[in-house]
Amino acid sequence: MKICVFSIATYWHGLRGGMDLHGKNLLEGLSERGHKIIVISTKHPDGKKYEEINDIKIYYLEQTTFGSLRRGWKKQSINKFKDIVKKELVDVVLSQSVAGFSVVKVAKSMGIPFVTIMHGYATMGFLSILNQVRSLKDGYLYLVKSYLSAVYYSIFRELPLLINSSAIIAVSDEVRRVIGKRPFVKRDKIKVINYGIDLKLFNFSEEERKTTRLKLNISNHDEVVFFLSLLSKQKGADIAI
Repeated sequence: MKICVFSIATYWHGLRGGMDLHGKNLLEGLSERGHKIIVISTKHPDGKKYEEINDIKIYYLEQTTFGSLRRGWKKQSINKFKDIVKKELVDVVLSQSVAGFSVVKVAKSMGIPFVTIMHGYATMGFLSILNQVRSLKDGYLYLVKSYLSAVYYSIFRELPLLINSSAIIAVSDEVRRVIGKRPFVKRDKIKVINYGIDLKLFNFSEEERKTTRLKLNISNHDEVVFFLSLLSKQKGADIAI
């Protein structure tokens, strides 16, 4: 298949966050399986307009702002998508989070299946800031700005994308639960696919395990969960626990 991917930022921009690594592994895995991958993303900090890495074609839209859904992304992403489908037969469109909000209706009108991967939801950031303000008793102005931003993105970015997507992949049960409550979003098209873990990278020595438990005064009967992120339901901590 030929898959057109929309992502606001990527590993190839020089980023190394969780979503960036997830995108890299996903796209390289699809490419290794014989699928043709085309990525449309925001401006590259080094001024690159296009590059091809491991058979993955990446377009960096020059008239956009790196990592931003604003300042030209909507218009430029639509134009680039229309330009690509004139030249190539696209089988599926994939949106990393809400990056594809601009083209979902265009793809739908062309009969091209549209899949969205939801790593979270618009109000998640606001809830995090709300908890901080409650604890620190400070940052109320920022809280108001965050609330208005969350409402805007929920209504004008996230909701149209969810309604018009052919299928939605949620990375946790909590994400599925929340977006499944959005009005007019069909719950039966939301599937949960948890992030995969390469056990080879996290292999351990039984001897080191015993030594570490002894140092930390942890009994062999105590179960330990390492969670390299914010401990929250949005990240699937409840499943691990």
